[in-house]
Amino acid sequence: MSDQTPDFDPGKDKPSLAAILTPQGRGAIATIGILTPHAIDLVNRFFKPANNRPLTQVPTGRILFGKWRVTPDIMEELIIHFHSSDTLFVHCHGGTVPAAMILRSLKASGCQHTEWNIFASVSSSCDIEMAARIALASAQTSRTAAILMDQFHGALRRVLTRIQEHVLTKRYALAAGSMAALLRHAEFGLHLTKPWKVVVMGAPNVGKSSLVNAIVGFQRSIVFNEPGTTRDVVSASTAIDGWPIEINDTAGIRVSSDPIEAEGIAGAKQHAEKADLILFVSDPNSPWDGEKKRHTVHTPKSILVQNKSDLQTSQLSTAPNQILTSAVTGEGISDLIQQIADLLVPFPPARGSAIPFEESHLETLRNAKTHLEKQRPSQAANCLAELLASSGHAPAKA
Repeated sequence: MSDQTPDFDPGKDKPSLAAILTPQGRGAIATIGILTPHAIDLVNRFFKPANNRPLTQVPTGRILFGKWRVTPDIMEELIIHFHSSDTLFVHCHGGTVPAAMILRSLKASGCQHTEWNIFASVSSSCDIEMAARIALASAQTSRTAAILMDQFHGALRRVLTRIQEHVLTKRYALAAGSMAALLRHAEFGLHLTKPWKVVVMGAPNVGKSSLVNAIVGFQRSIVFNEPGTTRDVVSASTAIDGWPIEINDTAGIRVSSDPIEAEGIAGAKQHAEKADLILFVSDPNSPWDGEKKRHTVHTPKSILVQNKSDLQTSQLSTAPNQILTSAVTGEGISDLIQQIADLLVPFPPARGSAIPFEESHLETLRNAKTHLEKQRPSQAANCLAELLASSGHAPAKA
């Protein structure tokens, strides 16, 4: 490769884009995405393959090792992946310096620097793929990321395409059934990018904070043998059975004249109203009152946790949906964790399942289903076409 490389013209109709796709900070590898109608011309300007093979002979999908000239005197070893005719990825050494130098050389040759999410939107073949790419950045566990990756690789798009075909061929019952099946995953799909919320409630001094510490596996909540110690909601993030969970330790529920504690109790009740699951913690020696009954019989997304089993002196009630634990000895903690997972995600989807994961997906699906039920198949088909539309997002200006 000669230093006297020809000028690169990125073209005026479709601007060339470059974005750093890996998070900022230290890392083993940094990745730069490049979207350009002149991929070969651009790469030829900077890249020398280790095997000296002309880039025009490199098939799509091939990975090449070589050196990138970032300045006349500096060559950076890296890997290039030709994803498609107009999209390629540069994988260089991690950290901020190598990626920044490569990005500067691209900008000097006419590439427009953009943010990773803009790059994801304009380089995606459809809106669902684009949304899945962006959602992957918010996935907190490998299990939720794997489900979003299935959607990125077309799981949801394929099912929506099949439903659209059912509508267009007047197989309305099949279409309605498939849409209903997708909508059953509504709550689950939205949690792929935000954690399930578990709220721990109960009277003061029943071991709520100790129980939270035992579940998350480290000291998160302050523990003190004084009723009313927790005055505000204390949150801890963890994963249970691969699902991201936010556990909220709340103030003990009681009548209090202390304005600060009373405010904490009010906050606890507000959090409970928005919870996906409530752990109502009680002392097994306390009487079987209305609160215990309410959280075992009348609140489906609730578990009665009879804590401090190591201090139990009376016979435990045989009421349903309860579990005996000790945050001190660890008794029942693993069973409680499993019960939390089972109640939050009773039927985990099989690998490769189609899962709507954005509120806009669900709203459009509900509209399509309503149109079909009201015998408006053309409007239903339009809704599905909207979901399946090619991404038309314009790139942001540098």
